[in-house]
Amino acid sequence: MKTKTYKTLLAVVVFVALGLFTLNPAFAVSDCNLVCEGSFVIDVNDAVGDLAALSGCTSVTGSLSINYSPLTSLEGLECLTHVGGLLDIYKNPSLTSLAALDNITSVGGDLRIRRNYELCTSLAEALRDQVLDAGGIGGSTNISDNRPGC
Repeated sequence: MKTKTYKTLLAVVVFVALGLFTLNPAFAVSDCNLVCEGSFVIDVNDAVGDLAALSGCTSVTGSLSINYSPLTSLEGLECLTHVGGLLDIYKNPSLTSLAALDNITSVGGDLRIRRNYELCTSLAEALRDQVLDAGGIGGSTNISDNRPGC
């Protein structure tokens, strides 16, 4: 009887531990193999949920707009390598990091990073340079009214 109880308890512990590792982004292994069809807007309405919906996407076939969100980072977009249309990051008052976009290699349309008052202009320029060096930007670039001097 003790052996059966012990095995059941062990199975429960292993199951719970695996579940915790899977749910914890620090331990989760993303497949990074989705192509997300269409255009997406991440805004003040459920910004975290919108980011979660794009997690695992390597490509967005349309445009990606991140506007008026309360986010401080874009964590969840680490798999993204290509945006087919416009990439617009506009008026996100708490945004301080673009590190989640370190894998982006091409933007098919315009790249606009504007009026993110806590985001260092140098970070926006570094993202622009990264994309230009890797694959290019199909449209114009507009980086303006972000945090200067950092």
